[in-house]
Amino acid sequence: MFSTTEGWYSWIGVSLAAAGLLAVVLGLPTAPPPDARAVATVVDGTAGSDYAGQTTVEIDATRLRLTTRGVTLETAQGTTHAGFDAGPVVPVREGPLLAVLDGSDPRRVFADSTSFRRAVERARARQPTWRPAPETLRARQLTWGETRVTLVG
Repeated sequence: MFSTTEGWYSWIGVSLAAAGLLAVVLGLPTAPPPDARAVATVVDGTAGSDYAGQTTVEIDATRLRLTTRGVTLETAQGTTHAGFDAGPVVPVREGPLLAVLDGSDPRRVFADSTSFRRAVERARARQPTWRPAPETLRARQLTWGETRVTLVG
């Protein structure tokens, strides 16, 4: 069968292979990367609606990058990106547009529809940056005057 010298080398080889396999398994992520596609789908549902509306979606990420064309989420398990199918949105981080995203009537926040349109244009032109991800992402679609927008933040 086996001599003692052959068995000893076999056990060392099997032990090293098992240790290598264990190192690979422990190095794998324990959870999937964040689901940016699910977030984009919820935003698209609001943006593509024929009616004004708003929605909130929970996100499980540590960092977020929101652009007019998509969302990127990042965790320790990885980074995922998904584009918006319903067209460009307006990323909102601060200022009067944040009050409108929170549910305020834009007529109470802005002097007229022209100042609202200008604020939308400035928000769209802002350079996207990575920021800490909130627990939820909100989307609100509304129209005032000639301006139909989906605010996201």
